[in-house]
Amino acid sequence: MPLLAVVGSADPLKVGVDAFKTVMPSLNVVVIVGATHSGARGAPARPEFAAAVHDFLAAHWTAQRSQAR
Repeated sequence: MPLLAVVGSADPLKVGVDAFKTVMPSLNVVVIVGATHSGARGAPARPEFAAAVHDFLAAHWTAQRSQAR
């Protein structure tokens, strides 16, 4: 199953994402430089977040559709 983690470089939860990546190497991780976890500087408020989610979904939607055929 494809998994995506989008995390800010200044997010205190980044350590957990890094640890999860070691046990789930297929995890796609996008780090947004300077972003925190939430608020005005949070990763979800940044355009890079939306772009990462969009690109991930587009890539896996295409893969799912081609496998279903």
